[in-house]
Amino acid sequence: MRMKPLSFPIDGDVLSLLACTMCGGALASDDAGLHCPADGGSFPIHPSGLLDLRLPDARLVADAFAARYAAARLADGWKPLTPETACVLPSGNPAGFTRLYWTVRRESWAALAALVTQFAPPPLLIADLGAGFPWLSHRLASLGHCVVAIDLSADADFGLGAARLYPTAACIGGHSANHSGASLRPGQFLPVLGDLARPPLAPGAYDIVICNASLHYVDNLPAAVARMAGALRSGGAFVLLDSPVADAPRPGNRPGGRVLGRAELGDALNAAGLAATWPPVRRGCLWQRHQLKDRLLRRPTFDFPLVLGKPALGRASARVNLSADR
Repeated sequence: MRMKPLSFPIDGDVLSLLACTMCGGALASDDAGLHCPADGGSFPIHPSGLLDLRLPDARLVADAFAARYAAARLADGWKPLTPETACVLPSGNPAGFTRLYWTVRRESWAALAALVTQFAPPPLLIADLGAGFPWLSHRLASLGHCVVAIDLSADADFGLGAARLYPTAACIGGHSANHSGASLRPGQFLPVLGDLARPPLAPGAYDIVICNASLHYVDNLPAAVARMAGALRSGGAFVLLDSPVADAPRPGNRPGGRVLGRAELGDALNAAGLAATWPPVRRGCLWQRHQLKDRLLRRPTFDFPLVLGKPALGRASARVNLSADR
């Protein structure tokens, strides 16, 4: 099922939240989609109807990765979600997923929801990076927040195309109940195609930037974290959720990404001007049994921690030249 293209004009408030992937500059709307007046970059609406802010010369590579990811997940036994199962996630046990998969995410969500309540009352402006089928964006929007969901995949089942399943999705299919074009209101999330390593986020715009089960896919960890930190408002926070982290990093050899190292993660946060804390996540017996089994089989173990990064006192977030690693 394809979504109809977005109507225009795009809400000016939405434009103020996004940035050119190539230079980080402000974007403007035109009949074809978005463009960057500073560098001439063009970002047409994707055939799925989603805003597409992926690097123009990397879209084919991104689509190929998304296709491999979807194929791998299908091979793992995952099944496409229904609206009924999608809207209650991470509760429930969707067909094809392991019990452990959603048990871990329920535990992580409980810790994250408690953390978010420590910030100002809703609506907060939150970026969900690597949103996948954007269940987390939906849950945060359901709490009254404004959420921008970023992912490189438009896949209808395992990417942002699944936004059509959620009533909190803003202007999917061209029209919402009260607005035309792309808009974002409290209690909504806006899905935008973008690269996790070069997120199309306006600098200094967001209260919270979350990487949910996604940061372990980036190649240049320090550069990616620095860009994410640059999108934070004064007093904002970066949150890492459900990425595998171990004492030492381990390379990935499949679409599941790699395992991050504690020291390399801490160094990347520190270089971005963020002081890291590791709020506890209460894990149940299912995860403990999984860890015990790995140790008995002498397999390397890892955790799924919650990591909070806040600007260190007296330090500004690192500035990154967007063209440096192209």
